[in-house]
Order: sequence, then structure tokens, then C-alpha cells
Amino acid sequence: MDKKLPRIFQNDINKEINNNRSVYYVKSESDDFSFSTRSEKNEKNFVEENNIEEKLNRIFKPGRHSFNVGVEIITTNQVYDTKIAGKVRDCIITLDNDVIAMKDIVDIKVK
Repeated sequence: MDKKLPRIFQNDINKEINNNRSVYYVKSESDDFSFSTRSEKNEKNFVEENNIEEKLNRIFKPGRHSFNVGVEIITTNQVYDTKIAGKVRDCIITLDNDVIAMKDIVDIKVK
């Protein structure tokens, strides 16, 4: 068990190394990936939409988790203050285990 292992080659470094010295962050003004930051511009654009399907499509947009978005769903009978768990056929399921028919929804407001 007294074997000698071969030596490992170690190259000489003749230049200065600056790995990760500068970091850049760019955020466009039209970034629409987050509902967590509330701005008047995003709220106005969302309120101007009249179609419930368009509002739901914006909530279920790829890259976004719909269950993290707080919403206020106004129906003909009641106002729900909840988060959306999913959409099945013509119904919306909330995290509070409420099943809301799409035909009963009057408006959806994102908080």
C-alpha cells in the first residue's frame, strides 16, 4: 500500500483573473411577470380589460403561479377575497375550496 501517485499538472497563471467582478441587472419597464409590485400603470391596464377570459389568461400566464396571486372575485351573489387554485372547464376553484362558475363572475380584481 505504499504506492506513489502521479503528480498533478499545475499550470502557471500569467494573467489577472477577474471572475464575477461586475454584475449587470436590466429590468424593462414593460415587464409584466409579477403582480407582487403594485404600480398604477399595471392596475390601469388590468382594469381596462372587460373580458373575464382575458383577465384569467393574464393570471394563468406561463411563468407565473396563480395560487400566489391574491384576487377579489365579484359574482352576481357574493364577493370572494381569495387566491385562485385552478380552472376546470367553465369553473374556477379557489384555495378556500370554493367552486365558482364562470358565467356568474362579474369582475376579477388583482390585489
